[in-house]
Amino acid sequence: MNSIKHFTMAFLLYTSCYSFCCFGTENLFYVLRNNTPARMTAAQNSLSSLANHFKSINILVPQSYRIDENGVVWGAIDPDILDFAIKHSIKIMPLITNTEFNKDIGHKFLSNPSAQTTAIQSILDVCIKQHYYGVQFDLEMIAIEDRDALTRFYQAAAAALHKKGFVVSFAIAPLVSAPPQASDFLKKLYVNWEGAYDLKKLGEAGDFVSLMTYNQHGGVTTPGPTASIQWIEAAINYALQFIPAQKISLGIPDYSNYWFTGTDTGEASGKTAVQAVGINYEKAMYLIHKYKANLQWDDQAKINFSIYEHDWLNEYIFLENKQSFAAKLALVNKYNLRGISVFDLGTEDPQIWDAMK
Repeated sequence: MNSIKHFTMAFLLYTSCYSFCCFGTENLFYVLRNNTPARMTAAQNSLSSLANHFKSINILVPQSYRIDENGVVWGAIDPDILDFAIKHSIKIMPLITNTEFNKDIGHKFLSNPSAQTTAIQSILDVCIKQHYYGVQFDLEMIAIEDRDALTRFYQAAAAALHKKGFVVSFAIAPLVSAPPQASDFLKKLYVNWEGAYDLKKLGEAGDFVSLMTYNQHGGVTTPGPTASIQWIEAAINYALQFIPAQKISLGIPDYSNYWFTGTDTGEASGKTAVQAVGINYEKAMYLIHKYKANLQWDDQAKINFSIYEHDWLNEYIFLENKQSFAAKLALVNKYNLRGISVFDLGTEDPQIWDAMK
C-alpha cells in the first residue's frame, strides 16, 4: 500500500513539474534593427535592458534579416546583442522580413519559386552556422491575392527548418472579425495586409505565432491607444478560432503613442500636418512633466492618457506603463496562451519587469 502511495505522489509531482515546464509562460522580446523611427530607443538602451533583465527573457528576436524579390537574404545581428545572448544562453530567433514591407517586392518574391528556394536555403545555412534556436518570419503588406503563395512559402520554409531541428514562428497581423469589414479603413487593412494570412495553415505549419496586437491607432487614425484591452481580446478570440491557445504568443507594446502638429516628412514633405509616432517611456514621461500634463486612467481601454496644450494646440499621449502592461499580461493567463511577444526591448517602463515577476 505504501509503495502505491509513494508511486502516486511521485507521479503527481512529475506530472505537475512537466505541466509547468511545458506550459509555463514564454517571454519573447524584440530588438529593433536601427534607431531611425522616433519610437526606436538607442541601441545601448536595448543592451542595458537585456543586461539587467535577461533572466526574464526566454527568446530574443532581433530584427536582423531581409529577403528581396530575388530571394537574396542579407543582414546581421548587432554583435553586442549576439555576444550577450550567447554568453547567457538566451535563445535567439532572428526576425526575417520582406524588404521595406513593400507589396510589389513581396509579390515578385512570392511569384518566383526559384527565389523562394534560394531564400530558404540561405536561411537554413545561417541558422546552422550561427546556432540559432530558430527564426520568425515577419512578412507584411502582402496583398490578399498572394495569400496562397505566402502560405506555401511558409509551409516549405517551416518544413525545411524543422527537418534540421529549428523552431519556426510567424508574426501575424491582428484581425478582430471576418470580412466584410465594418469600415473603409478596416477594409483597406484587410485587403492590403491582414487578409494575406491564412491563420489555420500558418498556425499548423509553425511552432507558434506572435499576434501583433499593437498599432490599433497610428499615423492615419484619430488619437487613441496603441492597443486597448477590448481590441486585444477581440483579436485573441478571432485567432483562437483557427490556432490553439498554446501556439499563440500575445504581442504587447511597451512603447507609447504621441500625437502632435508638425512638419510632414512623407509624400507631403514640408507641409504642416498631424503627426503620430511611437516613443519610448523615457521620452513620454519627459513630455508629460515638461508640459505639466495630467495623466488619466481609461478603465475601459486599460491605459493612461493625457491631452494637453502646447503652443495653443492639443497634443495627445497614450502611455504604456506597468499598469497597462499588467492588464495585457493578465490576458495570457485568462486565455491560457503560450506567452508574450513584447515590442520592443529598451523602450519599456522599467517597472514592467516587476509586473512580469
